[in-house]
Amino acid sequence: MRRITRRRRLVLASLLAALGAMLYAASASAAWTHYFSLVKAEGVGAPRVAVAPNGSAAFSWERSGGLQTRVRNPDGTLSPIQAIAPPETFRGFESTDLAVDSDGNAFYVWPVGLDGRYVRARVRHANGTLGPVQTLATSPGDLDAGLRNVRVGVDGTGRAVFSWIRTKGAGTPVLQARARSATGGLGPVVDIGSGAGYSQLTVTPGGRALFAWESHMGILGRAMSAAGSVGPLQQVSTSTHAIDPHVVAAGSRILFSWRQETGDDASIMARELSGGSLTPPDVIASGGLLSSIWPTVAIAPDGRAAFCWYAPNPVGRVRSPSGALGPVETITPDGDCVLDMDASGNVVFGATVATGGKKRALARTQPAGGALGPMQLLSPPGYNASFTLVDVNAAGDAAAVWTEGQRGFAIQAAFGP
Repeated sequence: MRRITRRRRLVLASLLAALGAMLYAASASAAWTHYFSLVKAEGVGAPRVAVAPNGSAAFSWERSGGLQTRVRNPDGTLSPIQAIAPPETFRGFESTDLAVDSDGNAFYVWPVGLDGRYVRARVRHANGTLGPVQTLATSPGDLDAGLRNVRVGVDGTGRAVFSWIRTKGAGTPVLQARARSATGGLGPVVDIGSGAGYSQLTVTPGGRALFAWESHMGILGRAMSAAGSVGPLQQVSTSTHAIDPHVVAAGSRILFSWRQETGDDASIMARELSGGSLTPPDVIASGGLLSSIWPTVAIAPDGRAAFCWYAPNPVGRVRSPSGALGPVETITPDGDCVLDMDASGNVVFGATVATGGKKRALARTQPAGGALGPMQLLSPPGYNASFTLVDVNAAGDAAAVWTEGQRGFAIQAAFGP
């Protein structure tokens, strides 16, 4: 038998690695489009994406402290780049939010000034025209008082709900909301809850707005009807060490998720709001190093749910409609993790992974009731990708977006799966 020398082993390993990379690229190209640049400019970042029911996708990003957008139409064509907010308006990854309605109209919200003097919003209509800038809230805008943590959601009729946290100096922060009708009229500012820290918002197709936020009492939740009436407070978690709340909805299913710390341990928790009452909390995961930051939970109309978090590498887990938890599976060896789910319960995970000395954007899919698919590299080699986000509409049309370059020289995207 011929002995394989060390050099030959290295050559063979290189060939196998190259073959693996080719198969890897082939699997990615078979399911996702080739990446494309939405914008090429120095210092771009903070990408957002929202996929409409008709398959169009709206993107937004920060450039020089302003907000820009571009839309991929259902036929695959790209709209021109448009300015939503002028330069030097704001800075910061969590400064803006984006949502789309069933007709492909896109809704943007952002704060003005580093200290949050105003919260403003604008609509890009599906035909490409921009609506007027609307001021939703005003603050003194000093170090002791401001507006932050802006959010937007939209229902099936084109009615949007915006939220933000108003800080009042030494006073208690307040989570506030305001609705915009499909014709552009603004409703009153509504106080949702006090003691608010980080918050999240989702709006159902029927117009019900659901809020989740951190407070000194733990994680709280509340609903606001399409008519604007505010329901009772929901004590989602009584632990004062509960953070990173999320709320998602699909059909009649409403799911809260959060991270809870107990001593040196942490847990990823979840519970549903059903018929006005909260189900008992479920422990999705527990351990010493657990965290969740971005959209890390999704639910389908049948109750199937998916979660991802850091443990300390990005991992994911799927819950069946019956409530049974699947195995905890590694999404990538390192990097970050986000996800979304379509109406059938098919999951798309987005992440970044270090390969070839650079971090690249990737996607992994998991069909309802099936196994987690392979990693599919989306961004080009040779550059660092970051802040990967994914969004999926009910029909399963998915979009991924990321910042390309360590300091941001492009915003790139791909479609699949």
